[in-house]
Amino acid sequence: MQFFKRYGILFVTIFFANYLLPGLALVNPSRWPRCEGDLIFPLTLALCNGIVFPGLRLLGLVGSSFRFILATVTVNAIAYGLLKFVSLGIRIVNWHGYLAAVIVVSLCSLFLGFRDKRSWKDPQNPLGPSLHLPE
Repeated sequence: MQFFKRYGILFVTIFFANYLLPGLALVNPSRWPRCEGDLIFPLTLALCNGIVFPGLRLLGLVGSSFRFILATVTVNAIAYGLLKFVSLGIRIVNWHGYLAAVIVVSLCSLFLGFRDKRSWKDPQNPLGPSLHLPE
């Protein structure tokens, strides 16, 4: 349940960042019930941001906060960098928009990730507080 709350908050943050931040332009805003790039991009980026911390946890690399911060910022920088080359309905107008989007989305993801990091204290259970490894 915690993953879905985090996923929802990240989706809303990315969606509104794409709409509201200067330097980003929507080419063709989608209308309900059509699902276009301005909805697909936040869904996939929220999923990528949502699995950064559990992925690092499963790999045993979550010991330092620096790795988590670096992984999160890298995922967001690559995702928004791909928008320059792939037409998904969102266009990066200038580098200010690129930096603003990466910073806003990374800060939200880091805030939620550090909140999750506090709740995952058990080193014997890398999948989280409610999931247990099969014996």
